[in-house]
Amino acid sequence: MAEIRPFPSANFSELDEAKPSAMHWKIMFISGMGFFTDAYDLFIIGVVMTMLQPIWHTGKLEESLVESTALLASAFGALLFGRVADMVGRKRIYGVEVLVLAAGAIGCAFAPNIWWLIGLRFILGVGIGGDYPVSAIIMSEYAGKASRGMMVSMVFGMQAAGLILGPLTSGETAAVAPVARAANVAVLAFTNDPAQIQPGVWPLGITPGEQVRRLVTAVQAEGKTRIAAMLPDNPFGRVMADALTQAATVRNLPPPQIVQYEPSMASINQTARDLSDFANRRGPIDAQIRAARAEGTTAGRQKAQDLARQAIPPPPFDALLLGDTGESLAEIAAVLPYYDIDASLVHILGPALWASAGSRGGQIVGAWYAAPDPASRGALEQAYTAKYNAPPPPLADLAFDAAAIARVLTGRGYSVGALTQPNGFAGVDGWLALQPNGEVRRGLAVFQIGRGGAAQMVAPAPESPTAPGA
Repeated sequence: MAEIRPFPSANFSELDEAKPSAMHWKIMFISGMGFFTDAYDLFIIGVVMTMLQPIWHTGKLEESLVESTALLASAFGALLFGRVADMVGRKRIYGVEVLVLAAGAIGCAFAPNIWWLIGLRFILGVGIGGDYPVSAIIMSEYAGKASRGMMVSMVFGMQAAGLILGPLTSGETAAVAPVARAANVAVLAFTNDPAQIQPGVWPLGITPGEQVRRLVTAVQAEGKTRIAAMLPDNPFGRVMADALTQAATVRNLPPPQIVQYEPSMASINQTARDLSDFANRRGPIDAQIRAARAEGTTAGRQKAQDLARQAIPPPPFDALLLGDTGESLAEIAAVLPYYDIDASLVHILGPALWASAGSRGGQIVGAWYAAPDPASRGALEQAYTAKYNAPPPPLADLAFDAAAIARVLTGRGYSVGALTQPNGFAGVDGWLALQPNGEVRRGLAVFQIGRGGAAQMVAPAPESPTAPGA
């Protein structure tokens, strides 16, 4: 009868008691870079599709398939490569899944149309799915007991670093922010929602607050210090109201008078009347006109005509911030002259949305808005159009800005100190400077709307974050 011998137990004490060495750090870096690449490839597709949509004219179905295919394929890849790695060894299979991932990524870069991209994203997802279990297990197997948790956490932390350029919308940014902050990872988000501003999270989009800040600085340089605002009663209007209050405080200006209206002509009319103090400005003159007419004489009628032509006192402000577009803006443009808000005495200010013809901002001739200098974007437009035969969408500016910041800080790390360097960074639309509280300062020019809607620059963008007017 054959003798049954117990299977010799392996002695892993040497690995368990090992202290962190150069080999461990090398494994951590290699595994971590796999996680970094996985996260980048999974999340960057949202930005890419925003750029490709106007070029390929994709629909919602195609966009949904592109953005979900890699996630579904990664689940399949994790099951496949996880099992195969148990059978043939993790070191051997690690190179195979990396090759699959690389092949899918390179293929995506050369995809001729949306359906090729969907298929190649599936191959990419299989490789990503294989990397997730294998990278984590390799690190946990080689690390000692005392440092295993730290080493594995650092590998997963490299995945979070892949999200630095990932969040696209306000909702995505809100979801990513707490996870990134817990991992001490900076987030450069492609939204302009000021609600997402917080330490460690920088929305790169040009916020209403940044536009208002630049406009307040510009009108103050013109000697205008009494600023009022007539804004829609909606989230955008409230954001602009908060921004104006903050900007006035920073510039040591009197507290601005801010009123908001409902989306109706009646509300707009009454709000403009009240804000302009029309009753008190016009009332005494109207009383004198009525008294002159009541005389019933030729002299009285002449006096009434002279009084009717008399200019009334100016409104109690010398700059007025508006925040509407479209039909509501057209109604405001009709109401302002009626209540003697003279554009020659009162600077009308508004959002950068007025640069668009559809905003109907051209109806308020002489109004100012703050926006990037189009000349700064020339190089991007030329290179992008030459490659894709279409102008770059606005989101491309933010993607290139984020990539430029990441490239500049490569090797230095993405610490708060490095990201908030006083001199800022050179972006597509001019300089931008990240602030410790999460705000992003930008060099914006000021434009004046002329007749026909054409805009002319009246104040150039400051040359640097430390220049006057910045």
